[in-house]
Amino acid sequence: MKDNGTMPGPKMGPRPPDFDEALVKQSPTFSRWLNLENGQKLRYACRDFIKGHGDDEERLMRRIMIARRNNIRDHQVLKRARQIAQTNPLDGVPVPLEKVAKLDHNHDHHDHHDHHDDHHHSFGKSSMESSMDNHHHLVQESSRKRRPATLFSDSYVAKEMDIAAVEATRSYRTWLDLPDGAEFVYNQKYIKGREGHDWLLKKNIWRRMRYRRENKKIVHAFLEQNDTAPGLASHIVDEALLTTHSILAADAVTQASVEAALESADGSKKGDYEEVSAAVEAAMGVADSYAKSPYNVVHNPLDTVTTTAGALDAAARLAAAASSGVDDDAVAAAASIDV
Repeated sequence: MKDNGTMPGPKMGPRPPDFDEALVKQSPTFSRWLNLENGQKLRYACRDFIKGHGDDEERLMRRIMIARRNNIRDHQVLKRARQIAQTNPLDGVPVPLEKVAKLDHNHDHHDHHDHHDDHHHSFGKSSMESSMDNHHHLVQESSRKRRPATLFSDSYVAKEMDIAAVEATRSYRTWLDLPDGAEFVYNQKYIKGREGHDWLLKKNIWRRMRYRRENKKIVHAFLEQNDTAPGLASHIVDEALLTTHSILAADAVTQASVEAALESADGSKKGDYEEVSAAVEAAMGVADSYAKSPYNVVHNPLDTVTTTAGALDAAARLAAAASSGVDDDAVAAAASIDV
């Protein structure tokens, strides 16, 4: 143990290839770090970092980069889950609460114009046509449309809010400890003791909490969808690709080799356990090759999707093509291979 009473951390190796110091130093967390005096602590990722102490600044920057990498990975998983939920709805995928509110208002026989933000439904159509259009909009919506929280009545928000969970959050507990007249910033500015500000803060905390809960349910339903062998094989590849260090740029050699393997799998005899095992292992190998490739675009990975789309899609189709027509047990056994 060091003289200052803190446990020493593991020895640091070289920075990872995706480390972007300029980007890390633009983060709000690092800005707070710069404003600290020597000897002051910053709590981040369940760790205490002391300004001016050893290599704490370097460790903090690496933790910020890890958090960003994980956020990007989670965003990619959620985005794919939403795409699948929209194009091929699954049983158990929750209906977004914006739609639940719309259905709830219709059930209570409220006026149509008070509860639909799409003004195109209000002109030049009979009530029957409008009703049919609304049903079509709910069932076949092509993209997620947000509605501001202000469009929900206070009574509806109060009915669906998990008040105990909201009041247990760190943000709300901090708010409660403030003296009257103090300012608190959470998406906007609140004044402690001012009428209505406590309720506004609760609504904003709940809006974020509700959105995260909905996302978790969608991702859970996405991961539980293993009904068919091709679907399971593609799911295995997707998970391998999405849990790599980041979305990485694929070179032409890797993409060409995957396409060649795909053509070979398409022309081979289906139904053999060894073929399924080889297909899944090959696809996992492709995913692993991305993790080991050098890259320098982690700070803006969404722009690299277009360069990787061909190779990643080929890897998914490789496993799906080889597993089509094979029973679920065989594919599940192949999925358990430790590669």
